[in-house]
Amino acid sequence: MEANIEVEELSLVKLSRALDSTPKRETTMTERLVDLLGALHAERITTWPPEQLQRNIDQRRINVERFNPEAAPKVGTAVTPFVLQNVEGGELRSKDLVKRGPAVLVFFRHESCPACNIALPYYSRNLWPALSSRAVPLVAISPQIASALVNVRKRHDFKFHVASDAGARLGRRFGLTFKSEGAPKPESIAQGLEELTHPAVIVIDADHVVRYVDVTPDWMARTEANPVIEAVRKVLDVPLQSAVA
Repeated sequence: MEANIEVEELSLVKLSRALDSTPKRETTMTERLVDLLGALHAERITTWPPEQLQRNIDQRRINVERFNPEAAPKVGTAVTPFVLQNVEGGELRSKDLVKRGPAVLVFFRHESCPACNIALPYYSRNLWPALSSRAVPLVAISPQIASALVNVRKRHDFKFHVASDAGARLGRRFGLTFKSEGAPKPESIAQGLEELTHPAVIVIDADHVVRYVDVTPDWMARTEANPVIEAVRKVLDVPLQSAVA
């Protein structure tokens, strides 16, 4: 079962070793997330037992089939203010995040998810520099408990926020949650991972109005940086008349 943290952590050990042996790259918008995740899948084809690979593929297919896009936030509608738990301590309030303008919310599965450990560093290299230059906050959000989630921030030395959505309350409100096939293991429940969230990127403006949404229920297909940067630029440069949900 894909929600089994032990299986994910075994893959993450191999991934971390590969990352440690790879020279750090400078930010480049020629880097594509689809290529990085494609390389991960290619590696799994050659190293994973066929039955494990098929379970992974089947779960991603099921997620795509069951995802209801109508449940996700819609561009132009306002979301209710929310509170998250900062993994470094304290609360992250949406009212504070959008105090000076838009904020970018990046939903991911959990700290030991190999695909997340590729996607989030990609955003650190290719999205965060553009956002931070305009003082736009980025928050990476998972339902995992903060004491475990902090590991991904320390592992990659992220300069943006990483936050716990306890009980997947915000993810559920946004229509992003799912459960893997089979009964969750006790260790997954203890980590707050009985329910996971689909990867998604959502941009909200100073009025909590949604300005961009991209949900990828197949967690091996994620949002590239450029569309997010363009969405933020439009918010900052072109006022938009919004509707309230």
